[in-house]
Amino acid sequence: MREYAAVAREAQLKPGGRRHRRLALQNAYEAAYDAPAAGEAVVLICVGAATSNINILASGGTAFTRDVTMIAASGGRGGPAPGGGELFTQEMMRQLGVSHDDAEAAKRHPADDAPRDVARILQGAADQLAGEYAKALDFFLSTQPGTRFSNIFVAAAALT
Repeated sequence: MREYAAVAREAQLKPGGRRHRRLALQNAYEAAYDAPAAGEAVVLICVGAATSNINILASGGTAFTRDVTMIAASGGRGGPAPGGGELFTQEMMRQLGVSHDDAEAAKRHPADDAPRDVARILQGAADQLAGEYAKALDFFLSTQPGTRFSNIFVAAAALT
């Protein structure tokens, strides 16, 4: 994938990863599982650094997609906040007053003696993302009466 992106950049094109992540996760799902039964839908969530991609499969294909970013909670400064893994890092930076590198390290490899604040901050960020995912799923269900989710798959994006 990186080689394809490099070729696109050499041709002065801007490769877009979000759509590819969504399709890659859908292709992996379709290779491993049968299509959802009638009245059922499968949710695929790909969590990247800045954006989470939601893809809902029903009736033999994609029935709904949404890219999740967050509205910045601190007065909207700088536009939308990330709707992926970077949200956790930014929340740790903001609440603990640490650098990006220190927040990233604590997020990826929390020390055994890490302050309880780290767990609280990470849980708070996870709750924010889960709330955004729930809004998207609720919206889909409101437009598809009688449909239920048979499975929800969450994957981390390798290339963000």
